[in-house]
Amino acid sequence: MNYIYGLNAVTEAIKARGRAFQWVGLAKERHDLRLQRIIEECRKLGVPVRFLQRTELDRMAGNAAHQGVVAVTSAKQYSGLDDVVESKRGTYSLIVVLDGVEDPHNLGAILRTADAA
Repeated sequence: MNYIYGLNAVTEAIKARGRAFQWVGLAKERHDLRLQRIIEECRKLGVPVRFLQRTELDRMAGNAAHQGVVAVTSAKQYSGLDDVVESKRGTYSLIVVLDGVEDPHNLGAILRTADAA
């Protein structure tokens, strides 16, 4: 089981639809518009929602920084390099592969250069 926690992280993972959600846990005592939106998205996708005590969410997330939202998901499925290259065969595409980039300024420069190519 993989856990994703925090309002933005869970919301974006739901939008991306790149993994299977087993269920989403929400803090019982929290009632606001952002949580309501997560509940609505879960219902659209058929993802069960459970209302839990904060202590249970703390345990699942491994800390208290979950903002009242923890999702239980499958592992993210990534495409292999061969699959990516094969899917782009015959089209004008640019594939940029990076490893170990630590300076965000370097990443920005690489992205601008790739965009201009």
